Formats: sequence, structure tokens, C-alpha cells
Amino acid sequence: MTMLSLGEAARLIPGASVHGDPDTTFERVSTDSRTVGPGDLFVALKGERFDAHDFLGDVAARGAAAALVAHAPAGLAMPVIEGGETRAALGALA
Repeated sequence: MTMLSLGEAARLIPGASVHGDPDTTFERVSTDSRTVGPGDLFVALKGERFDAHDFLGDVAARGAAAALVAHAPAGLAMPVIEGGETRAALGALA
């Protein structure tokens, strides 16, 4: 994937909005909070047994550039793209 800004990524996702600096860039996308790295965009997926929104603090501490979330959480110290259903939003980025 080529480097994208959050603003560019949000334009690819219908109805998405950026909370934070829209010029923040990322090159890699991760859906696994255990392997997210510095500068990555973390996609918070919700499954039957887990909700990755619960790990947003962890991925911020691991250096993720930003997160793609269903809803913007209060008090998170990193920018987010609020994009509704994150699985569909991830598909729009592909």
C-alpha cells in the first residue's frame, strides 16, 4: 500500500470523518492489536467474541499512527477515522 493521509483515506470511505490531524500519514494497515507497529493504521474490528475498540489504548501505546473506528472514543490520544462499520470501511480502503 502506498502512503496515505487520514484525510485521503476518509474520502474513500462513505460517510467517514477524521478526528485529529487529517494530514497524519500511514503506510500499513493492521487489524491485530498484538502486531500493530509504529505508523500503522489500526482497524478496530468487532467480532462475535471480541471488540478491538477495547484495545485502542494499547495500539496507541505501541505507536500506531491512527485508528479506523466505528465511533470516536473520548480521550484517545491518537487521531481516528470514524467510519461506521469498520469491516466495510476496511473494504473501501482495499
